[in-house]
Amino acid sequence: MSQVPSIRDTGLRLDGARLRRELYIRGCTAATIARLAKVSPNTMTRAMAGDPIRQHTLREVVRALVAMPVLDVAHDLVVSETRNAAADGATALEGGSASAPATG
Repeated sequence: MSQVPSIRDTGLRLDGARLRRELYIRGCTAATIARLAKVSPNTMTRAMAGDPIRQHTLREVVRALVAMPVLDVAHDLVVSETRNAAADGATALEGGSASAPATG
């Protein structure tokens, strides 16, 4: 007999980096969104780690995020992890270091 997968096994996986960015540009923590979404802080931790969550949880997290205003300056200041990785890769290809200025 085959076992029916649980909702956790068939849940939605979020982009953790994008979720962290959404928190940063609002100047809030995962705990704040968890409280507003009425989910546990552990659920937010799992969502940010890419573990599956229920559709209902996603809806509540999104509602909580939408209710928090985006800080315009923070939006411009926060660089995505993808852009950071791309910049680090380009620097490595050029033979430089991201932390040390090039000498000439």
